[in-house]
Amino acid sequence: MTFTLTDDPLVNTATNNPTRRQPRPLIPLLVAGPNGRLWPVRGLVDTGADEVLFPDYLLKGFGFAAGSGISRGTSGVGGRSQVVYHPVRLEIRAAPNDRVAWNTTVGFTQLAHNVALFGVAGGLEFFHTTLNVIDNHLGLFPHPTVPLAGPCVAPHAPFPVP
Repeated sequence: MTFTLTDDPLVNTATNNPTRRQPRPLIPLLVAGPNGRLWPVRGLVDTGADEVLFPDYLLKGFGFAAGSGISRGTSGVGGRSQVVYHPVRLEIRAAPNDRVAWNTTVGFTQLAHNVALFGVAGGLEFFHTTLNVIDNHLGLFPHPTVPLAGPCVAPHAPFPVP
């Protein structure tokens, strides 16, 4: 699967003004929780992120009950925070006939941006990844170890929680 890098503005955090434009490796993710509904979420491919993380405001929409999941403290470049882990179904579609879906566990936490971090555990560990900033594209090629899941047949299809 090949994706064109997204040309996003870099913003000066002190003035909140755009400073220049920067190509970003953003991919379209479809995520399903226990309610089976597929939600589109932009994911930033981040080889420095240890795992796949989503903004915590998505928990209710995915169908997770408040206070459920496994909670752990974690730290990163942005500091320390709590992460709640839940099983989900992830899907990446580059085209209607070019997609891959798998079941995995991801974390939900307060993120500074409205994008998911598509990190190693649960995400990049299942793909051979290429990044070509000069030619403006990202390649994600599924590895045979990806735990494939079948496609959702309806927007509200039942989701078996592993």
